[in-house]
Order: sequence, then C-alpha cells, then structure tokens
Amino acid sequence: MFIHQFLLISISVASMAFIETRAMAKAFVLGEAPLPSSLGLYLDLAEEPPTAGWSVEDALQAYEAQRFTASEASIPNYGVNPAVQWAHFIIHNPKEENVNVTLVNFFHWTDKTTVFQWVSQNRWLETSIGDQTRFRERPIKTRTSAFPIRLHPGDNRFMIRVSAQGALQLDLRLYEPESYRDYNVVESLFIGLLFGFHIVVAFYNLFLYRSFQDRTYIHYFLYVMANVSYQGFSLCVAHLVLYSLLGISEVPGQMAIISVDAVVITALLFSDRFLDIKTYMPKFHRLNKCMMIWAVINMVITQFNLYLGAVICILDATITISLLLFQGFYCLSKGHPTAKYFTIAWGAYLVGSTATVVNLGGLIPSNSWTYWGQFVGGSLEIVILSLALANRINFLQGRLSRSLHHQEQVEGMLRHSQFLEERLDENGRKNFQYAYCSRTADSIGGDFLGIKITEQNEAFIIIGDVTGHGIESAMLSVVASGIIRGAIGEQSLNLQGVPLDQRVLRIMETLNQTILDICKKYDRSMTVCILAIDLETGLGHYCNGGHTPFVWKKGDSSLCLVNRGSMVGLLEEPQFSVSDIQLQDKDMIIMITDGLIENVGHSRRLYTFKDIQKHTEDSSSPYQLRDRIEIDLQDHWQDIHLEDDSTYIIFQMDRNTNQAA
Repeated sequence: MFIHQFLLISISVASMAFIETRAMAKAFVLGEAPLPSSLGLYLDLAEEPPTAGWSVEDALQAYEAQRFTASEASIPNYGVNPAVQWAHFIIHNPKEENVNVTLVNFFHWTDKTTVFQWVSQNRWLETSIGDQTRFRERPIKTRTSAFPIRLHPGDNRFMIRVSAQGALQLDLRLYEPESYRDYNVVESLFIGLLFGFHIVVAFYNLFLYRSFQDRTYIHYFLYVMANVSYQGFSLCVAHLVLYSLLGISEVPGQMAIISVDAVVITALLFSDRFLDIKTYMPKFHRLNKCMMIWAVINMVITQFNLYLGAVICILDATITISLLLFQGFYCLSKGHPTAKYFTIAWGAYLVGSTATVVNLGGLIPSNSWTYWGQFVGGSLEIVILSLALANRINFLQGRLSRSLHHQEQVEGMLRHSQFLEERLDENGRKNFQYAYCSRTADSIGGDFLGIKITEQNEAFIIIGDVTGHGIESAMLSVVASGIIRGAIGEQSLNLQGVPLDQRVLRIMETLNQTILDICKKYDRSMTVCILAIDLETGLGHYCNGGHTPFVWKKGDSSLCLVNRGSMVGLLEEPQFSVSDIQLQDKDMIIMITDGLIENVGHSRRLYTFKDIQKHTEDSSSPYQLRDRIEIDLQDHWQDIHLEDDSTYIIFQMDRNTNQAA
C-alpha cells in the first residue's frame, strides 16, 4: 500500500515537472546568438478563450497558472484562425547598461500586434501596430510591425497579443536598429524591382493592345495590374505608399482579399481569351464565367464577414489555379499553338502559390519559400506569359500573312471587276494615295471597286456590291465595272465642259439603264457609290445608289456621310442625287461594302463604323489604316466563314505624293 501511494505521488510530481518544463520556454539572452535572431522558440503561447476578453494581467495570470505552452516552431503558424493569440517571452540583457533593439513581427497580415513590456509591478508599456491600425501611429514607418525596444539590465518580460480575421502567424525577430535599417534598404530595393518589372510588363501589353486591338493584351494588362494590387496589399507596401504619397493612414483589411478576387477574375478573362476556351472547351468557358461571378460575390461577402471571405478566397484561388492548369494541358493536347507557354507559366505559379496557400492554411511550417514563393512563382509566370504573348504576335502575323496571300489570289480572279489606275500630273505628282482589301464569302463574289484618273486630273473612286454570291454575282460585278469605266472614259472625251457633279449623276443613270435587264434576268441588283474628286482643288461630288455610307476622316475627326438613293438594276426610274464634299490635304475617305459591318464576328458581335473610326484617329496613311483594320478583323472574325463579301477602299488626298512614292 505504501509503495502504491509512493508511486502515485512520484508520477504526479514527475507529470507536474514535465508540464512546467513544457510550459516554460527559456529566456533569450543577448550575446548568445548574433542579431538578427528569431524568437519563435523562446515563446510561450496560449489562445484566448472566445469570450474571455483578456487584459494583459489576465494573460499573465494564465501564464503563471501554466496555461501557456512552449512554442515548438520558429514561426508559430495558427492557420486561418480568428481567435486572439498571446505569447510570453523574456529577453535577458547581461550588460549593465540599457540596450536598444528593434522587435519585428514579419507576418504582415496580422490585423493588430500589441506588445506589452513589463516596467514595474502592475505597470506595462503598451504599443500596438498592425494593418488595421493607423499607419501614422507606427513608431517605425515600414511595411512590417516594428517596435523600438529599450532593454534594461537583467530580465525583460514581454507579453504579445496578436489577432487577424484571416491567416495568422507570429514571426518575431530581434534586430539591432542599424541592421534593421540596412535590411529595409535591401528589401525595399528587391520589392521595388519586383513591382517595377510587373508595371513595365503591364503597360507594354497596354501598348500592344492599342497597336493590335487584340483584347488578349488588355486582359493581360488587367491581370498584371491586379497582381500588382494584390502584392501591394499582401506585402503591406500599399499601406506605406498610400501613407507616403496621399497621407492615407488606414487601409481596410478587405482590400487584400478583394485584390485576390480581382486576380482570379482577370486571370480567367485572360486565359479564356488566350486559349480560346469557348472554341476548345465550351463547357469550361461557362465554368470560367461561374468562377468569375463567384469571385465577384465573394467581394461582397468580404464586406460583411472578413473571416468567411478569407476562407472562400483561399479556396477560390486554389481551384482557379488548378482549373487554369488543367485547361492549359487540355488545349496543349489539342494542338493549341501557344498552350505550352501557358501551361508552363501557370505550373510555375502553382508551385510557388501552393506552398504559400498551404502554409497560410496552417498545414505546413513557415520558411522563406512559403513567404516569397507566390511572388517568385508569379514573376516567373509573368515572364513566361510575356513570351507567350510575343509568340501570339508571330502567330497573328502569320495568320494575317496567309489571309493576305489568299486575298491576292481572290483579287487575281476578280481583276476584271477592279480597275485601279495611277496617273501623275504635269509636275510628276499623284496627289493621292490609296489602299484596299477584298474578301469573298465564296471562291468568287460580287463586290467590285475601282479608281480611274482622267486627263483632267480627276479621280473617280467607285465601290459596288452585287446581291448574292457565286458566278452570277461575279459576272455582274465585271459588267458593272466595265460600264462605269467606259462611261468615265467617254465623258472625259465628249463632255469636258459638263460640270463634274452632273457627270457623276449621268454615270450612275447610265449604269442603271444598261444593266437593268441583266439584273432582272439573274434576279440580282446592286448598290454602287461613285465619288469624283478634282485632285487640284479637292472638291468632290458623290452619288450613292443604295450603298453603305462612307467614312470621311476630316482633320482630327471623322464622320459618316449618308446620301442614299435607289439601288442600281432594280427600278426603271430610280432616284439618284449628288452631294458635294470639300477635301483638304491628308483627308481620307473610307468606302466599304455592307459585308464589313454585317458579318457576325467570333464573339457574336458586329463590326461597326465606330471600330473603323477609332483607327482613323492615329493612322496617317491609307496603308497604316488598312493594316490596323486587318489586324482588328482577324481578331474579330478569326476563322468564321463569312456570310457576305467584304470590301473596302481607303483614299487619301496627299499633295506631297510623287512618282517615287
């Protein structure tokens, strides 16, 4: 019996000794380890009960009651945990004078870090810093929570209270003040390079968008800028920048989560466009839309429940990265020309961000890779995707080259319906420039165009569109262009004294009378627009036979000119009228057939006059304008079969154009 009681008492004493030893971490002694040093293994930790509302005295009593346990990690990781966490530690100063140090909590997502330094009996020196406290109240203006500490000789006791609605870690490090300043300089340089690289890439792609009008580049611009925003709020750089430049001292904690949702949305927009998910994976196109809508909903949820928003955000980001990687592999297997770059890029981001996300969830310990992994992986992704977009430029240029080659073949078949003449004036000048393009819905079509220069230095610009497709329409286009060409030549010989506007009207009437019976035979009609310009004065006259309005670039502005008359080849007594136009040097005329604005694009959208007009603003020549329209149309129509022929011609008054040009 005595032995049994003795064993029970011995076990109890041993258990108490074990608990006491486990609950008490040793003091950190200055000089035993070089600074900077991590304090993680010198901490005693405890979680505040949900409704306790501890004061520092309550926390100290809990510590003395052995309700704290010694930390087993250099960076305690609580995962996504809204509970308040406490830490106790002692720093021993073996010197006889005071020593100044800097205590830093490097986990920048902490909403609030409060340091209590014991001064005397029942008296604590309290300082609070965090991303949810006013930035101007920070004793040291850095992105991290840094506390200047004065250590008295002997033991210095500290209590720390940390809290966050999202992920929470306690990465405490002790620095000498000078070494912390040096660290900040180096880190600021690294972060500046990181952000500068992202911003340069973003605006370069914005420039490419303005050049090619390919929405892939604007989506990538938005994605990179969303990444910059996320990294700014994630690293608390945004807090420092907003305070330094605008004096904004408080940044809502929701901004970090909202920025991640923005990254999700823009990444899905970009990949959907870049990989052409709607064509390769229609079901995933709808899934991408659902994920984007869910990210928007989470932005709203975050306003009301930060903790729930953080949990959803982490899940949403993880699912999105996996989804995009799967889409990349699938499109790669289907032979997508740039999917390999996309897959490698998101693979790099997945490796880096997965380590960070899993760490924030509290599943793996913290280290340098989990801290910087998402940013390094994201930077690699940006580099690789930039290479992919450069390859996309080559792809688009190749497709454009093939399209232009096909266009040349078609133009060869329709050469009899197109007459494009150049004649120099007595001073060896043309006084104009032009460019054009024609596409047919079938192998041959009914669009025709022409430019004819008379002996009187007059330019006749003609464009027409025969209804229907096939050989009948093509034959009528050849006949119509021949009639117009003959009428212009006859007038230049026999009607030299007749005003130019009357001659334009006679040409339209002659065409209608001559071709009326043929049109009835083949059940066809046509629209025609004839514009005659005196190349010396720039005065023009145009007659529109039911044709599409044309665009006039007048100086820095542009407008559509509408003067519709009857269709040609339809009525025995048509209604035609002539309108005047005064062109100045460098003015441009863009004449089109209706197929350009009536063929449905890849995104079920029609090409419009506004699309044409936006390119006239920064185009100085017909060739430049044509190239920009062509790139736009390649992106707009892609590989869709056209339902109608599409033709346009661009004419520019240019008194400086000579024979060499």
